[in-house]
Amino acid sequence: MGHSGDGPKIDLVKFGKHPQNENERLKVLRGIVANTQYCRSGDYTIEGIEEAIVDCREGVEGEDEMEEADECIVVALSDANMKRYGITVDELSNAMVDPEGEVTTHFIAIASLGQEAVDIQSKLEPGHAHFCNNTSDMPKIIRELILSVST
Repeated sequence: MGHSGDGPKIDLVKFGKHPQNENERLKVLRGIVANTQYCRSGDYTIEGIEEAIVDCREGVEGEDEMEEADECIVVALSDANMKRYGITVDELSNAMVDPEGEVTTHFIAIASLGQEAVDIQSKLEPGHAHFCNNTSDMPKIIRELILSVST
């Protein structure tokens, strides 16, 4: 799921219905690009993370039961421009905690302005905040965070 100025929950791919081929993957990417081009200004990072945790833990309401999983992981991607929207690191940190303790949440700040992403990374739980200044590093970051959860 995604989030934008339009709301905290924008369905991109339904649980259990991931794209099966290149064409389906391209449709997902086109949907993401279209949303970023036409969405309203605003930020639903906190609400998006909270909803993703619930969906990951409980499955999407109205859908079939999720199959058992070894791990439940939420990865929040952001430009880390939190100050612009009045979001504090404490709010972000609190949103990333699953009250049930079943979901692990990671935050990846992508090429943010100035020092803000580095500040966020230093204040969140060690190993749960990542800074990606170069998008070619994203696969390595994702691999490392998945491995850290599975061990």
